[in-house]
Amino acid sequence: MKRPFSICFLLLFLFNLVGYYGVYLGLKVSVKQEMRARLDAEAYSEDETLTIKLPFALPYQNDWASYERIDGKPTRSSGIAGEHFIRRLNGLSKCLKLWLL
Repeated sequence: MKRPFSICFLLLFLFNLVGYYGVYLGLKVSVKQEMRARLDAEAYSEDETLTIKLPFALPYQNDWASYERIDGKPTRSSGIAGEHFIRRLNGLSKCLKLWLL
């Protein structure tokens, strides 16, 4: 009776040790895939994005007529987490749109 009981507790301990991390990684991958699919289909609202304009001076730089799609790394600034997904050069500024995480 002790042996099956100890095996059950060992399995429960291993799930607590490794299982939740596996669940976390699986959910993270599925959310990333959903986010990329929505960005490719341009099915997002302006409420889900944050636009940042940065001063950017390059000699002989042309203005971009539209945004360019990029896959950036997650960024955290002033307590706001986001991921770069489109950018545009406009005059002397660089516009970045962040997908709010």
